Amino acid sequence: MQAEYSAQEILQMALNIEEDGVRFYKQAAEDTFDPKIKELFLQLACDEETHKGAIRQMADELDLTVQQYEDEDAFTYMTWLVHGRVFPDDGGKPVHSSRQLIYQAIEREKSTLLLYYNMKDGVGQVASDTLTKLIGEEKQHVIKLSQMLKTLS
Repeated sequence: MQAEYSAQEILQMALNIEEDGVRFYKQAAEDTFDPKIKELFLQLACDEETHKGAIRQMADELDLTVQQYEDEDAFTYMTWLVHGRVFPDDGGKPVHSSRQLIYQAIEREKSTLLLYYNMKDGVGQVASDTLTKLIGEEKQHVIKLSQMLKTLS
């Protein structure tokens, strides 16, 4: 059986991911000495803040009634993935180069994309449209990070 997630639950999970992203990118900006990379990370943190605002606006516009789950295991899995797994707290582990920071950021963005794609399978049309928009914006982050990585080659 496939779990059905309410728009409210999807948006809450997405909001948690974006909040974790803001923290990650602000820390990454502090951890790099390269001004171009610092600027990119600060821009991505700003983008994540903008995404949070878009998510809150979508929540205001949607019917947020909570649906019952047919598959509790699927909900547990999705919740586990979101809380600290997409943008985990690395416990202050040192990163040795700007290149490593960019690779970490790309991996986190890819994890976000994977999660959003998986969420789309268990939602109605309104939440699916919301996720499609978020997926497009997260893809742009991967593109920006990849372009920055090419400049370091």
